[in-house]
Amino acid sequence: MDRYSHLRASMGTELFDKVQKAKLLVVGAGGIGCELLKNLVQTGFQDIEVVDLDTIDKSNLNRQFLFRPHHVDKSKSLMAREAVLKFNPEARIVAHHGNVKEAKFGMAFIRKFDLVLNALDNIDARRHVNRLCLAVEKPLIESGTTGYLGQVTVIKKGETECYECKPKQTPKVHPICTIRSTPSKPVHCIVWAKQLFMLMFGKAEESMLYEDPVTGQSAFMEQVLARPEAVVAGEGKAAKAVVSEEALAKYSSSVLKALYSSEISKQIEMDRYKGAEKTPVPLDEACLEKEAR
Repeated sequence: MDRYSHLRASMGTELFDKVQKAKLLVVGAGGIGCELLKNLVQTGFQDIEVVDLDTIDKSNLNRQFLFRPHHVDKSKSLMAREAVLKFNPEARIVAHHGNVKEAKFGMAFIRKFDLVLNALDNIDARRHVNRLCLAVEKPLIESGTTGYLGQVTVIKKGETECYECKPKQTPKVHPICTIRSTPSKPVHCIVWAKQLFMLMFGKAEESMLYEDPVTGQSAFMEQVLARPEAVVAGEGKAAKAVVSEEALAKYSSSVLKALYSSEISKQIEMDRYKGAEKTPVPLDEACLEKEAR
């Protein structure tokens, strides 16, 4: 039986032919993007391109269902393409690992599509895609989620309200993948520092930076969790737990090297910062050793 017979029967031949010939762009391969790509190929769309600058984090696996544990640290767009082709091997899907705000994804790029679908998690990128679609007069389907709520809007120049026609409230929640891998604003660094404090001195598992060290995916978890043990000094009421200065210095040095040298080097090797305005530079380990002491 023709794999598309049920779609052709429900849509009608004319509409189904339009679906198969349409060229689509999906911006974002996260929670919404994964579900969107899967649904598009199962609905008969065959010519799709997807753009995403992020790599897969362990924390994504509970809601981004195209990804599996062995995909962690790999490109979202590339792995999404690989997974979606299993639903329909006949689909033509092109994956771009990069920032949609790069020059190569400008008006000339957007013009070749019949429809653009946003599956982004930040206002700045949504505004950018909105403006591009208005400039080249391409329809845009904008979607997003907040907690258990979701929304979707069709935007077409001259016919509907655009994404920026009404002011949007600045979100107070910051995406985990941005905090952990591609911080670009002071507030991202502040949130990261608060989560690191929890990781080092509180309940480590409750920090958004926590990764199971058994997986070996992180270059810093083992060092951070190796907290120096305290020894009891004194007797009776005067007894107290004390950590030696030598143990503290050793721990500080280990954490500094892991966070600001080893982890950054690992992220660079994985091409995590492709499309970022600036690439972080690992700090010199000798200097970190000196600072720790």
